[in-house]
Amino acid sequence: MTTKIKTNKSRFSLELGLAYLSVGLIIAYLVLAFQRLPATTNLALTIPLVVILSFLIDGLKNVIESLSVIRRKPSIKPFSALTNSQLTVVIACHNGESTVGRTVKSVRQSLPGALIIVVDDASNDETSHHALTGGAKVLKLGYNRGKVGAIHRVLKLIRTEFVMIMDDDMIIGQIQLPYYLLDKYDAVAFNVVPTGKGKWVKLQRFEYRKSMQIGKNYHAPSGSVLCVSGAIGLFRTSRLQDQIELHSGEFSGEDLERTLLIHSTIPDSHAKGVTYVNQVIYTEVPTNLKDLFRQRCLGWGPGFMANAWLLCKLLVRRSSNWRLRVEAFYNLSNLLLDILRIAALPILFRYPLIFIVMYGSYLLLDSIAWLTTNRYEAYWIVLVMPFYGIFNLVTRFIGIIIWLYREVIELMYLKMRHNPDSYKVAPLSLQALSFLMNIEIG
Repeated sequence: MTTKIKTNKSRFSLELGLAYLSVGLIIAYLVLAFQRLPATTNLALTIPLVVILSFLIDGLKNVIESLSVIRRKPSIKPFSALTNSQLTVVIACHNGESTVGRTVKSVRQSLPGALIIVVDDASNDETSHHALTGGAKVLKLGYNRGKVGAIHRVLKLIRTEFVMIMDDDMIIGQIQLPYYLLDKYDAVAFNVVPTGKGKWVKLQRFEYRKSMQIGKNYHAPSGSVLCVSGAIGLFRTSRLQDQIELHSGEFSGEDLERTLLIHSTIPDSHAKGVTYVNQVIYTEVPTNLKDLFRQRCLGWGPGFMANAWLLCKLLVRRSSNWRLRVEAFYNLSNLLLDILRIAALPILFRYPLIFIVMYGSYLLLDSIAWLTTNRYEAYWIVLVMPFYGIFNLVTRFIGIIIWLYREVIELMYLKMRHNPDSYKVAPLSLQALSFLMNIEIG
């Protein structure tokens, strides 16, 4: 039985406060370490210098994957007799009156014949009204279950062969869904592209292009795509229904967990996993530094940590695709390297020659990715990306601290341990205690 989620709003202020405090501590460390470093490099800095070089791993990986993608011959799409009548589109929504109507209309226009269900997760605005007006059926929940709980509630009722899960702020154009791929694979990821204006949106757009057009595209033929974005994904309904009891229900990293569960439960005689199709779907992303910081520190970072154990399972699972195992190893290694990178970061700024060499190398590697993704973004984006990479490094590190904070709360609040996102409903006293414990750890 799922307990009603009554989020303690103080959690957000404590978590955000812990994130900001972590930034302050990192800056203090950088300043102190910078002052203590010798004026010139010496043998004692050999190991930290090797860690600094690890900053280039992402770029080298992108180059290797880019070369594979460029050399790949275009595939011929086979004819498929499947139609949208075999598809249910699920949109879980809480207080989304400003976006859900537009999203439903775009789906109805692009995918005629599909059943559209908006799960109104106990909204206290006009979400249901706008969804109905747009042409969707609405399942109104009596209490807030969270995104995963809302999706699972409606999954039990779906009878169509395929299901598409979407966020309420997505816009899709005139597309033809690749149902033919689901004869061979369990799920399909799309080319999700941020929409909007501003420098932070442009940085994220290039980041997304590298992830989608290079990373996911590289893994598409082998079915080893690691994560189907929570923004939108196409699945075989039965595969999602099979994991209702397996998914933790946690919101942070819910899309990664969903995809990893598909990979980790593939029978030997079943489909090949998760693939990717280069069909553009537009999504909204944070438009300012504060919102982007919150997304990465309170969402993506803790979400990855929560799913690290599933990555470990894939890594040691003999039947896992070799590319999937390499990807799992890469992500787990990055987790350990990030801690060392933070420790070695002062060296990057203390010695100008090291900084120039690293910046130039990073720039060269990202320029190759820029060319591979057809130079959509202005080149100044590529020039700034090394600094954006440091921002992502810091937020990933803080994400580890936030994850520890939540784990401490859940361990102390055993009464709700079996419920998804139980740290959200813990008493303020436990949240404060966890906050202080994490400060001590820091």
